[in-house]
Amino acid sequence: MIQSDNNNYKLLSRCKKKCFNKTRKSSKLCQKKCYSLEIFSFLKKVESKLLTYDAKIRNQNLNFIRLGKDNDGGYVVPREVLEVTDVLMGYGISDDISFESEFSKRYNKTSYGFDCGIQNIETGDPNCHFISDCVGTGDYLFEYQTLSGKISSFSDQLRRLNLINKKILIKMDIEGAEYEVIDCILKYSKDITGIVIEIHHIYDNKFKKNY
Repeated sequence: MIQSDNNNYKLLSRCKKKCFNKTRKSSKLCQKKCYSLEIFSFLKKVESKLLTYDAKIRNQNLNFIRLGKDNDGGYVVPREVLEVTDVLMGYGISDDISFESEFSKRYNKTSYGFDCGIQNIETGDPNCHFISDCVGTGDYLFEYQTLSGKISSFSDQLRRLNLINKKILIKMDIEGAEYEVIDCILKYSKDITGIVIEIHHIYDNKFKKNY
């Protein structure tokens, strides 16, 4: 798996470099090809983590519950994952912190809701915190996000909030930026109890067929 990741990274880097030397029209086509490669690489990493998790829980019966509101913003999660989690980190909450709030109320545990496009949300719960911050890498800004806060890496956020070695559940709906940040997050996979994620922009029929 490590060798495969390295090969995909090299191919993606080579693809992006080639795009810089093309005309505007051909550059768009080139970027589309690079983006398809980025999506494929991301899905392979997620698939690997799911297989690992499946091996760990295969002999258990999981009990699923829903946290958050009924429509977009609420998610179904295994109760066993929630029980072993120390902290929830929710990314891309917009103005809906219902998932994070219910997690804190049910389990009396700390949750953080992140969104750099929102100035402030009053949670009404001392265990549930809103932070005007987005997760990203040093060279990445989500193209369509109106930024009123800042962007920092997952590693920086863990250090700033004193969450190193804590068992963390991640909820992520960041409109395509998941492809850019997943590598940094998976470096801490031993401390991550689960990732609740919405995967965006999968238009290629190859991805729909295999995933």
